[in-house]
Amino acid sequence: MKLAFSADDEKFRAQIAGWMADNLTGRFEVLKNRGGPGDEHAYFDLRCEWEKHLGAAGWTGVGWPQAAGGRGAPLSHQVIFYEEYARAGGPAASAISARAWPARPSSPSGRRHRSSGSCRRS
Repeated sequence: MKLAFSADDEKFRAQIAGWMADNLTGRFEVLKNRGGPGDEHAYFDLRCEWEKHLGAAGWTGVGWPQAAGGRGAPLSHQVIFYEEYARAGGPAASAISARAWPARPSSPSGRRHRSSGSCRRS
């Protein structure tokens, strides 16, 4: 079995890689590779701003349906997103599930949840 990404997948890879290169700069550059285990309190407020920036650009809830505020990306694009996010040194999320859920007030089931705009210290 030969596993390979499609041309569409590689186009998406270039899109997210370019976006990360263009956006994880300036005031956000200090966040590269920050926020992981043992570093979760570093730059907390700035990481919250980064999460809001991701959400404003539509990069939260990558695999969620578009009707629920996500991108509706296929699994291959979700994998590519996280590969390129890690390759670029994207910081760890500042709030539990901040990146997993789109920046919307409710899930498809109608239940309220924390969005990328609700960074709060635990």
